[in-house]
Amino acid sequence: MPAFLQHWARANPLLVLAVAACAGILTIENAVPASAGLLAAFSVLTCLLALLMPRAWVLLTGCALVFGLLHTLRLDETYRHPLRQSLLQAPQGTQAVVRGSLVPNFDSSSRDRVTVTCEAEEIRFADGLRRPMRVVLQLRMPPGTAFPGAGLYELAGLLHLPRENTTPGAFDAADFALRSGFAARLDVETLRRLPGRGAVLRAAFLERAEACRQWMSRELTRDLNHDPRTAGVIRAMALGVADEAQEEVEDAFRDSGTLHVFAVSGLHVALLGLIAWEVLKLLHLGRRGALLCLLVIVFGYAFITGWRPSAARAAFMIAVVLVAPLMDRQAAVQNSLGLAALLLLANDTHQLFNPGFQLSFGVLWAIAAWSDHVMRPLRRWTELDPFLPPHLASAPRRLSCSARRWLAGTLSVSGSAWAGSALFILLHFQSVTPVTVLANCVLVPLSVLGLGVTCLSAVAGLLHLTGAQIMINNANWLVSQAMIASATWFAGLPGAHFHFQPAQTGPGDRIATWRVLDMPGGAAANHLRVGAADWLLDTGPQDRWRVQVKPYLRSQGVNSLAGIVLSHNDGDHIGAVEEISAAFRHPPLFCSSREPGRYDTPHTVIHRLMRQPGADRLHFLQPGGMFSLAPGPLTRATCLHPGAQSIGGRGDDRAMVLRTQLGPWRVLWMSDAGWHTEMELATSAADLRCDVLLQNRHESDETGAPAFLDRATPRVVITFSDPRRLEFLPSPTLAAWCSSRRVPLLNIHETGGILLEFLSSELRVTPARARNPLVLR
Repeated sequence: MPAFLQHWARANPLLVLAVAACAGILTIENAVPASAGLLAAFSVLTCLLALLMPRAWVLLTGCALVFGLLHTLRLDETYRHPLRQSLLQAPQGTQAVVRGSLVPNFDSSSRDRVTVTCEAEEIRFADGLRRPMRVVLQLRMPPGTAFPGAGLYELAGLLHLPRENTTPGAFDAADFALRSGFAARLDVETLRRLPGRGAVLRAAFLERAEACRQWMSRELTRDLNHDPRTAGVIRAMALGVADEAQEEVEDAFRDSGTLHVFAVSGLHVALLGLIAWEVLKLLHLGRRGALLCLLVIVFGYAFITGWRPSAARAAFMIAVVLVAPLMDRQAAVQNSLGLAALLLLANDTHQLFNPGFQLSFGVLWAIAAWSDHVMRPLRRWTELDPFLPPHLASAPRRLSCSARRWLAGTLSVSGSAWAGSALFILLHFQSVTPVTVLANCVLVPLSVLGLGVTCLSAVAGLLHLTGAQIMINNANWLVSQAMIASATWFAGLPGAHFHFQPAQTGPGDRIATWRVLDMPGGAAANHLRVGAADWLLDTGPQDRWRVQVKPYLRSQGVNSLAGIVLSHNDGDHIGAVEEISAAFRHPPLFCSSREPGRYDTPHTVIHRLMRQPGADRLHFLQPGGMFSLAPGPLTRATCLHPGAQSIGGRGDDRAMVLRTQLGPWRVLWMSDAGWHTEMELATSAADLRCDVLLQNRHESDETGAPAFLDRATPRVVITFSDPRRLEFLPSPTLAAWCSSRRVPLLNIHETGGILLEFLSSELRVTPARARNPLVLR
């Protein structure tokens, strides 16, 4: 081991142990599941060996084994819990009656539906058997029902697993629930209170924290109701929830790499601690008294922001760092961070896989480890002439020296923080924001100023000084406006941010890839990549843009779009086109010449597009109309429907039918076309032959006309149907045709998203929930 690493390890032994703990957790996470009993035995033996033979490698091995054991136990409580294993065999869920204690879960609750944590003791399944079972469930209360209060309850409803995310880059609610300790979800239909107290104290603590959070939200935005945009930024900055800010504002902060000002992270709480420390020094409380007050302030801030997990973790991190000076010992920040990591991971090993945990520790460690090294070459520039006594320097020179010292310190901290977070941001979000180093030099001081004004507003609210509070809030409004303007300016600089395309694996003769996204309720969006050109065929509804389509495009490294194809004037298919068009600098749009329909209202999507500036980018296609998907004769798309004489009066009857040629392969994209469209195509002269048939579900018409299918002769059919909803029932004629001809029929609702890879010699169809791809040659 190099000498500098040996010196670093001796100076920071707790951080080295934390690294060993992370290695043990990752080994259990990615290796073959190990027996908890076997790991416990090896852990005990290794710890005894470390006592008898104090060697570093023995201690590190023992630490890795202990944390591997802890992670195994956590996996047994969630991923490998018997309840989850049984529900995996029942994708639709099962009716059950649960007896357990309730605790509020404000972090996951929405305005429409309250989420509650249930520590279940007993579950009675539909077969009538009562099974004692210790398990933590996530409850979704009926719409409009508030948290019923802490205590013991008997709850009846549908017990199931959250739907697994199959869209790369999008938030996986199912995995997040498991990492949070929930083995399954219960959609509550009825509940009955039972004798018993349950977790009353914990529930009262969380309810009081949420009440404080709501009070803070009201007080900080008093007299700012006229500007919800800026009020949202103030709440997001003070309470640490980016959802409080409007979408375009959040995008500006994200693209400038300064979204951390909206998170109650370790850096955020450290800034608050810095403000509090400067104020406490003015009160001359003494070092120990000031540190104790600082601990109270840090945990109090985490409490009044709702005691969210991220806030509690950040307060705990700062508290551990403050323990050393409180005990009159020299603080070693890296070692303190190691101790904080060990304690947090011992409490919950799943924290290691939380991006917030990784970013908080990564940023604070990088600042502690690198900022002094970055500052060292700048120090000469920040100091006065060494041959000039400081008291003889003029005031302008001393002021210039202080400004240079502040700028150098800010740059060194900002650069270190960016370096510490860059790897994790690239790993989780596939993006890089080089402008962050400069943006932080402006946004972080403004954030400190905003936090200071926020504290003044909270104090004025507690003292009922309404007039002073209104003036303070308006000052905070000015600071927030400056933050928004700065973030927007930095985000708009050339090269401020860009997304990395994931490395392509597999054969080098790939012509194109086509991903069918799994969307709820009959919505649709498809991403086609031909060479370096990216296309969207439908965009999905507006509410799926931020939660699914945008994260997916970011994860795929899409920085520009060659065009967007709009199947028909249906909000579930093209509702997000305006947001996507604005985000990607208005690419060309293609839709059928029958759009908009005669009876479509002026508020429909295509009507709005036609009224916007630059409407000439909207291209209307007739049957036979073609456009190129990429340079070359064998990558093109041809419109087959609808024509001027097309029948059917519904919007789905006007759905565009597109035949795409991707090298030797053909895809027939039918969107929501139904029986009428299929019969019209079957009697036309159009060439319908295809290898892949992509078809959604008509809102009222049947699909799968045999005459049409006989002419198309697809080798694989991809469709959407949901047997739980009447309007999306599977088509029996389509299923019968595919069965009789042994053509694979893939239902997106069952398989999840589907990836099509077009190679020169084969076509690979890979459903997200399948182990092996379907290969056509």
